[in-house]
This record gives sequence, structure tokens and C-alpha cells, in this order.
Amino acid sequence: MYDYAKQNDAEVVHFDNFEYIEYFNKIKKVNFGKRIKKHYNYNLLKSPYYSWRTFKNGCLRYLDWHVWAFVYNTKFIKENGIEFSQSRYGEDQLFTNSAILLAKRIYYLNDYLYYYRLRKGSLAHSKSYYSFDVFNNVNCMKEFIIKHNLWDELKTEFNKYKISTVIKSYNLTDPSLIKEYEKRCAEFLTPDELKEVLKRATRKRNFLENLFSIKNYKEDAVKYKIVTVFGIEFKLLKK
Repeated sequence: MYDYAKQNDAEVVHFDNFEYIEYFNKIKKVNFGKRIKKHYNYNLLKSPYYSWRTFKNGCLRYLDWHVWAFVYNTKFIKENGIEFSQSRYGEDQLFTNSAILLAKRIYYLNDYLYYYRLRKGSLAHSKSYYSFDVFNNVNCMKEFIIKHNLWDELKTEFNKYKISTVIKSYNLTDPSLIKEYEKRCAEFLTPDELKEVLKRATRKRNFLENLFSIKNYKEDAVKYKIVTVFGIEFKLLKK
């Protein structure tokens, strides 16, 4: 990995990983290049170098924010003051997104070099109070973007990132704390953003979606498909 970074003059090297899904005792390949090809129609195998501007629309949401999916140049990290947020949950989003935003050259290595275990009951996949850390994480991300004079370019993307991140944390909130979480959302978001978050997070359906719809849902490290037929909801395991 070190040699790849040196040879390709890259501040960051990005690689693929395996997911071990404990619930199914199953190993799955997670290929970043294929995901980018599907979402952006961009071939990272032919052009393995990228920066956030290569994928500007979605750079905070669709690029990999797992800190372990990259190798970083230590000098680059220290000189730019890239750090984790002071949170218990989601603290690596600030670190990884900051590195992606400041790296002039990211090299994609099409190789599976890490096993990530999706474990039921882990902090990352359990409903708890730590979901409230999202508000600090999002604020830290905004401060970083403004500090580095990227706000004008990233304002629209940041607002989309804010909504999607708040929704994800909504689904990781302990049910007994949902009302408190919604109150914090009302203080943190604009009225229109709050409306969108509540609609998407609570899976509210319009008339057509009530007749028939299929949506993905993830709970406690297990993925499901929510199939709705004439207002009746079926929750199907997705392997």
C-alpha cells in the first residue's frame, strides 16, 4: 500500500473490502469501483485517480466514509489538521470526508484488503442515545468546509448530506428517545428539511406508494426490503 501511494503520488489510497454479515454467516464483496460505475458511469479501472470534484454531486454521501477503507499519507493528515470529531458515533465521517475534500490525488486500488464485520448489537448498528452525536458531527463538517473556503461549491451537497445523515441516525435512535430526537431535529433543521426527514425516516407513503412500493431498510446490521401492497407492509430479509 505504501509503495502504491509513493508510485502514484497520492495523498490517499482507496481500496475495496469484504463484508462479513454475521446474521447470515455470509461474506460479501464490496467493490467501490462498481458502485461508482453504476452511480456516475465513471470507470475507475481505466482512470484510477480521482478527487471529490470528480464526483461533486454526492461527494459527501456516496463516496466511502469508512476510515478503514483508505491508507493516508501521514504528512498530509498532520499538515491539514485532519481529525475525528469528538463523538462516540460517526466520528470517522469528519476524518474521512475531510481527507477526501483536501486530497489533490486519490488513487483507487481494485483489491480487497479489509474484512468488515457487520455484527448485530454493535454500536454502529444498535439503537441508542449515541445517535444524537449526528448533530455535532454535521456541525463539525460544516465548520471544516467553511474553514477551507469550500462552502460556495459544497453548500447544496452539504445540505443533502445533512438530511441523509440525520435520517440514518433517526433510524438508530432508541424508540424511547424518538420524540426527543425529533425535537432536536426541529431545532437543527429548516421546516422543509424537517418535513423531508420525518417523511423519509418514518417511511410515510403517498397514495401510489400505498398501492405498491418496494423500499430498502436496514436495522441492527440486517438489510430488509419493505414491500407495501394496498397499504399492507411486508418486511422481507434481504440477503
